[in-house]
Amino acid sequence: MLARTGPGDPGPRAKRAVRVGRRSQPRFLAGLGLMVRSRRQRLYLDTSVLSAYFDGRSPERRALTVLFWDLLDRYDTWISDLVLAEISATDDRGLADGMLRLAAGLQTSSVGEEARVLAREYLVSGAVPGSASVDAVHVAVATVLEADAVVSWNLRHLVRQRTRDSVNLINSRFGYRPLVITTPAEFLEE
Repeated sequence: MLARTGPGDPGPRAKRAVRVGRRSQPRFLAGLGLMVRSRRQRLYLDTSVLSAYFDGRSPERRALTVLFWDLLDRYDTWISDLVLAEISATDDRGLADGMLRLAAGLQTSSVGEEARVLAREYLVSGAVPGSASVDAVHVAVATVLEADAVVSWNLRHLVRQRTRDSVNLINSRFGYRPLVITTPAEFLEE
């Protein structure tokens, strides 16, 4: 269980920040004034990004996703076993196989108890709508993984200012790092 912290209490996970020059940070992170470690930026991709790579219904989103995919070698890129489970549940076997091929080149994290507890906190607080419990788990896995950003095309539940603000308020309260929640298109603006 996560312990609530009060003023002056660094919490169970004291924040660590190393000053890094703005040039080494992607523009979307530096523009937010985030202090990041001197390592490659860690990204967590939810299932919507892998799915959009093959989505013929939205040619612009597909094209942006393909361009984004070409940039991934610059980043430490992760998915979770939840992403793999969602892919496995896809009825379209051709789509599922394509997404699995994309996922094969990415690092995979398990959904642990710490992420489940944090996801419940996001849901109880309303940071992520109750109907979007899977999305809350994606964000929690990324947070526990110490990702710099969650990349998603889920504009309804995740990539919106209210969710970003609420998630980071909870993350701060429990001693986690700030988390950027964004779309692949933002990476192309670098």
